[in-house]
Amino acid sequence: PEAFDPFASRWAEVATGPGPLAGPLFASLVNTVAGFDPVGWGVPYGTALATDAPQLLLEVAAQALAALLDHGAPGPHNHHHGAQDEGEAPPPNVFRRLLGEIRDPKAMTTIYRGLTRLLNNVHEAESTYLPGSAYKVMCHQEILVLVWKLVEENDAFCQHILKHCDITRLVVPVLFLMYEARQQPAKVGLVHICTFLLLKLSGERALGVLLNKPYQERLPMVDLPIFQGTHADFLIVTLQKIIVTGTDKLSSLYHCFLTIVCNISPYCKTLSLVASVKLVNLFETFSSPRFFFSSETNHLFVALLLEIFNNIIQYQYAGNPHLVYAIVRRKQVFSRLTHLELPMAVRNLSIPPGVTGTGGAAEADLDASLATVE
Repeated sequence: PEAFDPFASRWAEVATGPGPLAGPLFASLVNTVAGFDPVGWGVPYGTALATDAPQLLLEVAAQALAALLDHGAPGPHNHHHGAQDEGEAPPPNVFRRLLGEIRDPKAMTTIYRGLTRLLNNVHEAESTYLPGSAYKVMCHQEILVLVWKLVEENDAFCQHILKHCDITRLVVPVLFLMYEARQQPAKVGLVHICTFLLLKLSGERALGVLLNKPYQERLPMVDLPIFQGTHADFLIVTLQKIIVTGTDKLSSLYHCFLTIVCNISPYCKTLSLVASVKLVNLFETFSSPRFFFSSETNHLFVALLLEIFNNIIQYQYAGNPHLVYAIVRRKQVFSRLTHLELPMAVRNLSIPPGVTGTGGAAEADLDASLATVE
């Protein structure tokens, strides 16, 4: 009775257990999702003349595959709460094992192209000259889960897409989805999974190098500043916009956002003027006494930004005059850290000594500070 878990799914345990049809079912679901072409014949409003059967099949296949991959453990030595006998390991999830065993380069390329085609369809369908003329995939959240599972469970797939595929085809729609969901509390989970995906990929050197590819996309992001640069500029500008204009529930991801930028900073050959100014603006906001002392962990943001500046200046100094110029123009912001003390900040800002944390008036002051760098 002590080992009984009322939340465990007996159906999921049986469905993800070893079986003779697990392999064909897994291949069928993956082929259905990765083989779907949202463009079709390319005829405007072509979906209005055909049935919705292929689209419904795509959504059901993506949801079923995400549900099957989300249950249990990939290996035979991992336990989960549904085990009836604590001394005996439960059967592993056969679908997660099959996902991690994909090694064929052609298969990995086909899967990656199919999934990125579906993710890019979200912004491509909104960028047409004729409104509503292109079919828009509605199961992009399930597709993101599948991409995350592939990157997390299959290291060979992660290395393959970084070395042999155009990784910007994945980074652009992920950033677009984060940008669109930044002010919607109901989509905080979507922003989280996108952030973790970028954080996972940014740990690889290949991503930082590939982000130097020129950015030439036309996305329906009206509020985003206009710039000419690389995909690294697009990433920095987008994350800065999410920090400034995003909902308060995303504050827990600020550290992840800055870590992503920090991971790619040694490889940013040339940052645009817009991205450079946005980074310095973030530093000014996070290093302001009002925000710096509002929480015991806020100093980590300043440390990450300083590391970003150090990496770019140390490794890519020749190609980043805009960042160096922006830092020199705002040198008083950096020199202010030398004299940053809590008693002086309390006197200057008239903050009661007992006020700590990020709630109440301190949070309102942070919102006002972020609004100044938008």
